[in-house]
This record gives sequence, C-alpha cells and structure tokens, in this order.
Amino acid sequence: MLLLPPFGCREQPPAATPAGYAALQATATVILATHCGTCHEESLPTARMNAVRVYNLENPDWPKNLSAERMDKALERLKSPLGEEGLPRHVPQADIENFRKFVQAWKQKRG
Repeated sequence: MLLLPPFGCREQPPAATPAGYAALQATATVILATHCGTCHEESLPTARMNAVRVYNLENPDWPKNLSAERMDKALERLKSPLGEEGLPRHVPQADIENFRKFVQAWKQKRG
C-alpha cells in the first residue's frame, strides 16, 4: 500500500527548515574559514580589510548583507585552482558541493 501526503502538503527539504539552513551555514562557514579565512577573519594578522568588509567570518551572520553576485563569486573562487596569491590550491569537491548547497539555500531564503 502506497501512502501519499494529503493534497497540497509537501515535506520541506532539509535546507528549507531553520535548522537545516543553520546546519548548511555552519558547514559553509567552516569551508570558507578553511579556504578563505586568512583574509576574511578580522582577528588574524593575515586579514585583509577589503576582504573583511565583504564578509567577516568572525561575524556569525556573515552572509546577511552579501549580494547574490558576491555569494556566487565566493563559490567561483572555491572552484579556482589558484588562491588569492596566485599559488596553487585544492578545494575538495565535497567542500565545493556543500558550499553550493548553502548558496542555493541562502538564495531561496532571501526570496
């Protein structure tokens, strides 16, 4: 026997719930701190003030004032084989995919 939800009701995907979104943001924060934190964490001696102005990973609500263009740019930078200094870097595909999921959820949340 196949049970279907009542007409018009759908289970929300995990990212659409507040807890799901918070989990995605926490994961995205760790990913960015790992791969971008040297410039985007204000308390580090390597911090770049222009980068911190874009987003400061030490602010728990760092994505709040970002534009969709900036968020997409962060994703593209994670995909790039070169870091800010032009040095080779490797971001695992799983990190890129998890950050992409966060960007998608962030865009849905913003409407």
